[in-house]
Amino acid sequence: MAAKPSIQVRKTNYPARVTGLPKAPAAALILAVLVVVAIVMHHPQQARATRGPVQRLYTQVTVDPVGIIEKLKASKFDAVESALKSYEDAAAKDPRGEMNLAYGFGAFATSDPEVADKVRAWTAKSPDSAIAHCARAIVLEEAAAQARGHEGGPTSSLPPDHFMDMEKDLNQSVMEADSARGLDPNLINAYIPAIDAARMEMDPVPVEDANNRALAKFPASFQIRLAIIKGMEPKWGGSYDAMDKFANESQGNVSMNPMLHYLLGFPAMAQAHDLQADQKWSESIPLLNHAIELGDYPTFYTYRGNAYYGLQKFDLALADYQCANELTPDNPENLQMLALTAHSLDRATDALGYTNRYLQLKDSNKEIADVHEWALSKILKN
Repeated sequence: MAAKPSIQVRKTNYPARVTGLPKAPAAALILAVLVVVAIVMHHPQQARATRGPVQRLYTQVTVDPVGIIEKLKASKFDAVESALKSYEDAAAKDPRGEMNLAYGFGAFATSDPEVADKVRAWTAKSPDSAIAHCARAIVLEEAAAQARGHEGGPTSSLPPDHFMDMEKDLNQSVMEADSARGLDPNLINAYIPAIDAARMEMDPVPVEDANNRALAKFPASFQIRLAIIKGMEPKWGGSYDAMDKFANESQGNVSMNPMLHYLLGFPAMAQAHDLQADQKWSESIPLLNHAIELGDYPTFYTYRGNAYYGLQKFDLALADYQCANELTPDNPENLQMLALTAHSLDRATDALGYTNRYLQLKDSNKEIADVHEWALSKILKN
């Protein structure tokens, strides 16, 4: 699944936060609770698309990441394993099903300590489960990514404590992934932590070894090639030309997996993201238009939505975020931007729906907390 890149610089202006909900009589509070319960089930209004219907090169995403995490937290480990195993089997039969597999395992890429604890308990209970070990590898890799940051650059630029935390988590992640591969050599996701670890450490020899091992086993895997092309971004010591060369070389396997066609748009998306880091919103849009012309990959829309959001063209931003959400529902980064955009458009009910969904997947942050409180306050006043 596509890692989840975010805007590097984004300025938002919210009303001053309050310390709690407005005071209300008991009857009003009961009504408020009913309103909030209803809103949790609310499906925010769909924005009008800026182009024709999106076209998938993969089978429709049916994974419910919230459901996976809820089952995990309820210690229903067998149910979680059964679901992920079904996605693995489907992807083995048809590579177009790989998005469900990526999205299913992506649910574990969270800093939620309860998820980490439950996955640790799962691996202890089921030491012979490749899926459990792979899930733990992903939890640890996310912790390493949080310690390192997503801006790239040499490891020498990291504060010593961040570097040590990153190394500790990466080493454990790779060990868990090694265990998963030993138990199930056909589990695609068990090959990715080594690729990502080598990228974060920016060591060319492990990068080449991890890439070659994965490609030899899964030459037509989109997940594998996605992890590799991410490591070719300039911020990780690569170049746009290297990304373009790899994307074109990957087309030799497109007959086996049409999703590989998306890779052709990744060099343009990387350039657009780098421009957006400097708030060059307008300059990034033609690059993202080009990427979208090459294929309806969800992150292309999210990034173009980010550009429109930065330009305060909120209707256009919402339309692109909705397109991304149609392609891969409940991506947390996209849900956050949907919530921020709904706030900017003064759509309190939609904003609350998006924040509630986000909070079922990720820990809160200031932006989500501000929008959530604003939406609750506004709804309760009406």
